[in-house]
Amino acid sequence: AAPHDIIKDNQIKFYDDRVVINKQGITGAIFLDTRSMIPAFGEDATGLDIKPKNSDHVAVGDVVVYKPIWNNDLLIPHRVIAISSNDDGSKIFHVKGDNDNTIERITFDQIEYLQIGVIY
Repeated sequence: AAPHDIIKDNQIKFYDDRVVINKQGITGAIFLDTRSMIPAFGEDATGLDIKPKNSDHVAVGDVVVYKPIWNNDLLIPHRVIAISSNDDGSKIFHVKGDNDNTIERITFDQIEYLQIGVIY
């Protein structure tokens, strides 16, 4: 599935010398060469990310940047392929790289950013 429409058309302005995205809290990230998100993006691409307010802002198809439980210093961008819930009703996000078969189950607390775009 493709990411949901996070940035609306009226939030993007095109000029001869720049593009302006009218959205609070956009940060940038440069990706390591893990090849897990090929063909969507790879080494030297720059991701545009925002911090999601709550778990309802994350949908199947979105790319999230999360901290894996096995290395809290690492940030990994992977696509949400399914959403389920725990017995307490909290959401579990099933994520994987587009070029990877391994599926991880993560919680909203592990999600640092929601990717809104990629600059190649």
